[in-house]
Parts: sequence; C-alpha cells; structure tokens
Amino acid sequence: MALCSDNDNSLKPIYDYMKKEYDDYDGGDNGSSVFSFGILLFKMGAYDKAEKYYNHLLTELPPDDEDLGPCYHNMGMIANHKGNYDLSLKWFKKALELYNQTRKSDDPAIATTCNSIGEVYFRKGNRNDGLASFK
Repeated sequence: MALCSDNDNSLKPIYDYMKKEYDDYDGGDNGSSVFSFGILLFKMGAYDKAEKYYNHLLTELPPDDEDLGPCYHNMGMIANHKGNYDLSLKWFKKALELYNQTRKSDDPAIATTCNSIGEVYFRKGNRNDGLASFK
C-alpha cells in the first residue's frame, strides 16, 4: 500500500505553493530545506514542537554551516510568537551577527532580520531601539 506514487501529481500544486510560501523563512535560497518541517509546525501554531525541532537542528549542524543563521532567525520568530521577546531578540541578534559575517550587506536575510528585531522592540514598547535596528 502506497500513499502516493511517483506519477501522482495531484499534490504537486500544494507542494509548490508551500515551497514558495515558506521560502521567506529561510531567506528563499534553500527551497525545500531542512527548515521545511519546522516552518510547517510554526505555521500550524505548534510553536513548542517547532522550537524542539530547531533546537535539535542546532545540535546537529556543524558550527560553520550556512543554515545556522536561518535556524537562529526561525528560533527568534518562535520566541516572538510565544511572547518571549528577550529570547526572541537574543536569537535575532545571533542570526544578524552571523549574517553580517557571512553575507553581503545587501542580502535580504539581513534586512528581514533587522525588521524582525525592530518588530520585537515595537512589541516591547521600545520604539527608539526598534528604529535603531534599521540603522
């Protein structure tokens, strides 16, 4: 018994939609990546499960892996949605630090992370630090 065959294309539009939708969460450069499952959990509102998944990834990824930045960013998103703004800032700043070391200054991941930092400061009621995150 098989759930689907290689020739069954009925799920392809759904897969393509999800891939396009979730590319934003890893900078759009990994496509169907190690983040897909965590992103799906996050989108379903299963924040604890998504956090557990990303924590597991962090123990598995080598220290120089290019996926660390997006993983940190996604952990920041989870903490933000759970209302843990200080932890969220920690993760976003860790992602930004890594991006600043490994990516060009005009990389969209840097802008996205700066925006996320600003959003967290806004939620904390600290608009001045939020504005400073864009400078």
